[in-house]
Amino acid sequence: MAVIVLSSPKGGCGKSTLGLIIGAEFARDGAPVFLFDGDPTNKSYGIWKKCGPMPENITVIEDVNARNITQLIKLYETDNAVIIVDLEGIASEGIWFAILNADLVLVPMKPRFLDAKIALNIFNLIDDAKIKTGRFIDYAVVFTQTKFIQTKAEKKIRAALRDIDVDVIEPNLMEREAYGELFHSGGDIYSMEPIGEMENAQANAQQLADAVYNRLKGDT
Repeated sequence: MAVIVLSSPKGGCGKSTLGLIIGAEFARDGAPVFLFDGDPTNKSYGIWKKCGPMPENITVIEDVNARNITQLIKLYETDNAVIIVDLEGIASEGIWFAILNADLVLVPMKPRFLDAKIALNIFNLIDDAKIKTGRFIDYAVVFTQTKFIQTKAEKKIRAALRDIDVDVIEPNLMEREAYGELFHSGGDIYSMEPIGEMENAQANAQQLADAVYNRLKGDT
């Protein structure tokens, strides 16, 4: 079993999209995937599941919060399951309990200096959780909504992250029309009506999920 926690200090960074993209790829490979929806404001996964046919092997668990998250993780843990936890912000008590149970924390971030600066709060939170639990909790940044060519800002942010020993998952989650449409169409990027460069979107999703899987195995 693997518990992946998505944590971001800012809205609109593609956090829920990232979780859905990698979750759908794991599900296509046969793993039972549980998407934990703990964002009481947006309820992204709850909305998504009502928009179209649910992909095979994916279950949405709604109303996840600080009081029940540890119990829910234990309830759904099986040998080959993947639990993806999407909670609101980083100030809530829920994200603390999620990180305490995490195998991997992914920090989705647009390649902008302000986003990188406030992401330091997440890294500090994870380091505190490591001290409390006495166990290794892996984490890495995923750049989202990016173009094919790196901007100067992204290059500088990558260098700054290297300086503080924070890894960046490769590849980025690119800006694709299909990703933006998912929460309106339902399903996944294989079952939805074609929009934009579908083959490129699918290839990007597969490569990103493979990178996350390798990270979970320790192949970094």
